[in-house]
Amino acid sequence: MEITLSSILTIIILGAIIYFLVKFIIHPIAKIITGILVVFAVVYILKNFFGINITQLPYGECLDCDVWLKMLGNIITIENIKSLFGFLK
Repeated sequence: MEITLSSILTIIILGAIIYFLVKFIIHPIAKIITGILVVFAVVYILKNFFGINITQLPYGECLDCDVWLKMLGNIITIENIKSLFGFLK
């Protein structure tokens, strides 16, 4: 197997593309998802362990875990998942 200049350039360009993909797309999305999960965890801990009623605060109903779980339960159903991946047949 012969290593040529074109194969070295291909490896370098591919490495740069993967680096920028991770740095500017995947890492920020992971930080956003982690931040949302931390906020929901703090709200859950305050509600269940300390008895603080979040719904009395302004826009507190937006942070209520029970409302989010009911809403996600209505959105994420078996029929919706089947229709989402129906093109794989």
